[in-house]
Amino acid sequence: MIAIKMILFLKNYYKKITLKNFKKQLFQCFFDPQSIAGKQCDYCLNCFIILSTLCLILETSYPDYEMFFALLEWLFTIIFTIEYILKIYCLKKKSNYIYSFFGIIDLIAIIPTYISVFFPGILTLLGVKSLKFLRILRIFKFLGYLEKVYF
Repeated sequence: MIAIKMILFLKNYYKKITLKNFKKQLFQCFFDPQSIAGKQCDYCLNCFIILSTLCLILETSYPDYEMFFALLEWLFTIIFTIEYILKIYCLKKKSNYIYSFFGIIDLIAIIPTYISVFFPGILTLLGVKSLKFLRILRIFKFLGYLEKVYF
């Protein structure tokens, strides 16, 4: 629901969209926390980060709902993957973000879900708990948004 609100807001906020304009608008959304789009985007992404972390905590307390939490984990992973790709897409110097602290954190936060699917045997080597620990790194994404706004 939050993602739909964000999309509708961006659609109404930006009337004339060209490819060049679209990249500029994405840049504002992800890297300019003082703009209206940046505030809306930060709010939505922070909600997703908090919900994702909450699901991870609840998953350990309620093992009967494992399938439900797995579906939510995929939803959040897809959202964060799209965010990561769009951030790279809208930058002129893509390597500045990819190799930055928060770029690496963003990547590490989405990798465990893909590892569990594409390399299922690795779960026995690394252990499920270590992969879940990597998902906790999404909290650092939240700290990244706080840094943009308050520092």
